[in-house]
Amino acid sequence: MRFWPGATEKAFWHWAALAHGPLKRIADRFTSTRCGIPECGCDPGYFRDHLEEILHALPKKSARELRMLVWDLDSKILRRAEVIRAHSPDVPWWRDQL
Repeated sequence: MRFWPGATEKAFWHWAALAHGPLKRIADRFTSTRCGIPECGCDPGYFRDHLEEILHALPKKSARELRMLVWDLDSKILRRAEVIRAHSPDVPWWRDQL
């Protein structure tokens, strides 16, 4: 997979905005604004998938540093959103729950 300049920054920014912004509009399937085209940006799981891919593509030290930042955001999202169930941080919960 090829990554374009700024893609990871954009994905991280969107994931951080989700962690710090209102969750109801994306966690509620009746009020969410997902269009079904992942690349358009209205599906937050697309950005988390990008972050996961980049974590596997980076060198170990860089991946470890980014992973800690991403997991902090994941934890914040999971703590705030009672409707999101995650059995393990290693399972891609954002695909089915957001």
